[in-house]
Amino acid sequence: MILALQVSLPDESSGLLKFTGSGLSTDAAIKHIVISGSSKWNGLHKINTLNSSYWIVETKYNGAVVTESVTAYTDINVLEDESDTIAKLML
Repeated sequence: MILALQVSLPDESSGLLKFTGSGLSTDAAIKHIVISGSSKWNGLHKINTLNSSYWIVETKYNGAVVTESVTAYTDINVLEDESDTIAKLML
C-alpha cells in the first residue's frame, strides 16, 4: 500500500515523530513503514501507534512542523534479529 502523508508535530506525550493523513490503515499487521520522498525521513520506521488520521513511529523528533508530502510503503518485511532467516528462492 502506498499512502501520501504529511510530517506533523511530534506527539507531545512521547516526543515521537508523527505522520498525518486521512483514511490511514489501522491494520495491526503493519509493524514497519518505509518513507520515501522526504528531505529528512526517508527509510524504515517502526510503528508505535496506528490511527485513521495519524501514525506515530518510534523515531524521536523535537523540531518544528515539517510540511512535506511523503510516500509510505506498508507492505514490507523486515529482519527482526539474528535468529531470522532469509529463504533462498529457487527459480
